[in-house]
Amino acid sequence: MALVLGWQEHRLQDRQHQECLAVLRWVSAAKEQLGMDSRLRPGYQPQWRDLWEYFRPSDRHKLACPAGGALVLGEFNRPAFCTIHGDGVRSPTTAQCHAILWRIDSAKEQDGMDGWKDLGYQMTEAERRMFRVDNLRCPSGGRLRFLGLGRDPYCTLHGTTWMEPGDAEYPQCGERMEHLDTARLKGQPLSKNLLQCPGGGAITVKPVGSSILCSVHGKWVTPWQRG
Repeated sequence: MALVLGWQEHRLQDRQHQECLAVLRWVSAAKEQLGMDSRLRPGYQPQWRDLWEYFRPSDRHKLACPAGGALVLGEFNRPAFCTIHGDGVRSPTTAQCHAILWRIDSAKEQDGMDGWKDLGYQMTEAERRMFRVDNLRCPSGGRLRFLGLGRDPYCTLHGTTWMEPGDAEYPQCGERMEHLDTARLKGQPLSKNLLQCPGGGAITVKPVGSSILCSVHGKWVTPWQRG
């Protein structure tokens, strides 16, 4: 009897998961259409009232997670997600954290365009407050790293938005390699702490002009090199 009940519960959860993801795809399509129709700038966060015109009144009650999760719209050019089912690719907590990282990245880009800032520019505390990203926190307690203009912000638990889950140590290692590269170019002594990768690898620094390599993560590829 318990086995049957467990199987039924599993089927119910699977059906709710699939139904929720279908709703999220529906919502994301409406957000994308809103962005095209209104020519929204990256970083704009729509409200539900902005999307009503893209749904028939008879369908609006369906815009909910069948398991009771909260649907989070996020930025118009980013996927919506559910606090129970994530976004179909990321887990719920990863989706929440990545939505925060996208918000930080949009603020950095807007700040850079407004002030014609150079690559590598670090937002000041005043600028973070102005864009309302100064008090953002990872839902799982990870540390959020803004980094300079042109580089992806990341979380020490959830990595960057373009990475597969579980690779959170890669951007941390990359940040160390960039610090080492800067010190190498300036002829400064290399800190021994930076030569240890957070993932347990050893970082090797060769003469200027050669790549800095980690035995676990290989060569660090910057966002602009990825294209």
